[in-house]
Amino acid sequence: MPCFPISCRWSSCITLSRSAAIYAGGNYGVIEELYVEPGFRSQFIGKALLAEAISFAKEEGWPRLEVSTPERENWQRTIDFYLREGFLENSVGERLKLEL
Repeated sequence: MPCFPISCRWSSCITLSRSAAIYAGGNYGVIEELYVEPGFRSQFIGKALLAEAISFAKEEGWPRLEVSTPERENWQRTIDFYLREGFLENSVGERLKLEL
């Protein structure tokens, strides 16, 4: 699967890959990594990177983005970020989706 480094700066990075599944109706995007250096968090950098990824996904014609999340007990803040940005929990374990 190709990986698309959507935006990488010295303090942050987001990468996407294209995937395909019958349940998704064909191709869709997967956020492989969204990282912001600790000293730069809570400055809306992650939100800006996610906006760039959503824009890219729409240009590609993907109907959705998904992200696998780490275990809730240690990463609730990460999960809350995605939920605030419109991702929804689904029945596939700790994987969240955003309908575009």
